[in-house]
Amino acid sequence: MPVILAVGTFEGELNDLMFGIVNPTQEIMRVKASYVKDYSDGAVLANIVVPTVEEPFRSVSVKWTQINLPLNQTGLVQNRDFVCLEATGILHFANGDRVGYQLLHSIDFPNTQPLPGTIRARHKIIGFYCQISRNVIDTYAFDTVHPGGKVFRSVAL
Repeated sequence: MPVILAVGTFEGELNDLMFGIVNPTQEIMRVKASYVKDYSDGAVLANIVVPTVEEPFRSVSVKWTQINLPLNQTGLVQNRDFVCLEATGILHFANGDRVGYQLLHSIDFPNTQPLPGTIRARHKIIGFYCQISRNVIDTYAFDTVHPGGKVFRSVAL
């Protein structure tokens, strides 16, 4: 099972990052996908906690996403889809620190079968983001992927 660990810093503000991460509707998901290119299709299957004016980054939802793989046309690999529980938000600590988070965890959701020619994959992603100085975000993210079906490890990564 491929595992990816990302640790480091990048430029930006925590609020801007979190606004980019939170996408509680299919419309917003599609806008994000148009510039991030993280999936080819998707849907919000259920909203459990929706963002509010008071907590614009707090969200819990069930989502379906599909990834069209470049080698799909060759017949070597099949596209993958995921059904995940996603939670986002910002934790506020007593010392004033704020840590943004995003958690995605594959789940079995009734009535969501893979589309024809698609294999249901599973993954777990957790990301933590902390503003360490003006325009600098510290990040720690961990992703475990089980691509499902038969696929070469190098292709899965």
